[in-house]
Order: sequence, then structure tokens, then C-alpha cells
Amino acid sequence: MVDEGVFWLVTPCGQRFFSLGINAMEGGEPSRLDKDAWLPLGNLLSRSRCLGSVGTRAGLVLGFNTAGGWSLHPIMLQLPVMPYLELGRGSRFHWFDPLHPATGERMRELARQLVVPYKGNPFRIGYFTDNEVGWWNGPLFTYYLKQPATNYTNNI
Repeated sequence: MVDEGVFWLVTPCGQRFFSLGINAMEGGEPSRLDKDAWLPLGNLLSRSRCLGSVGTRAGLVLGFNTAGGWSLHPIMLQLPVMPYLELGRGSRFHWFDPLHPATGERMRELARQLVVPYKGNPFRIGYFTDNEVGWWNGPLFTYYLKQPATNYTNNI
């Protein structure tokens, strides 16, 4: 929704809201659990039963209203989530040949597959496609300099 030139997230009822979220609500491995912050989750069935209360507790006690891209499925948390798709790595965009003519269609096809679990879900507020691609300190630049002339990205 746009109001006076400002873009807002909106609820399924059309009310605008400001996202105040936790970066990753995924429960963690038992060895990583902070007993004050997470419930022991065990198997998926017990995890499903516990998570609604985790999301509710985070929202009611701590004031958070969304969960970040590395969180569990929004239905499990009962909180709005922007799922992390890892589209670039999954479609072989990074570290391969991003400018190859087939890359765009490969990414579109993978995106179609990755969004299926979230279709029609009122808790999904968008998608986070990738994170920190790795262009820092020149590793990709150096990588492409070493590629053969058949690499489209190398021929820019």
C-alpha cells in the first residue's frame, strides 16, 4: 500500500503495519538452545505444538510482530515472515555464469518452485531472495578473471 508516497506493509484486512521482527526464529539445534529464549522443540510434531507459543511469546512479551528470513514456516510460528529463498545459489547464479542467457529462466523456474509452500499464506509478507552474495574483497572478480572465454560473465 502507498500512502502519501510511503510504502507500507498491510495486514490481510488492509490495515498498515510496521514490521518489528526477530531475524531468525528457527528453534536451533538442542545444543544451541538458550533455555531462556527457546522451548525444547524435539520432533516436528512437538515442534509444531510449541512454536505457536514461541511466536506468541515473542510478540506479546518482547513486542515483535514479524520473523526474519531464516525463520521456520510462517504457519508454524503464527507470525508474518519474509521467507529466505536462497535463489541465487540455488539457481547457480553466483560463482557460475550469471550473465549466461539461460540464467534468467533458470532463476524464474526455481523461484516458481520455492514459493509453492507459501502460496495463499496470509503470514507470508514477501520473499527474501538472497543474502550477502560474496562480491566483497574481490573473490568473484578474481574467479571470473580466471574463467575461459566461453564464460559469458567473463566477456563483459
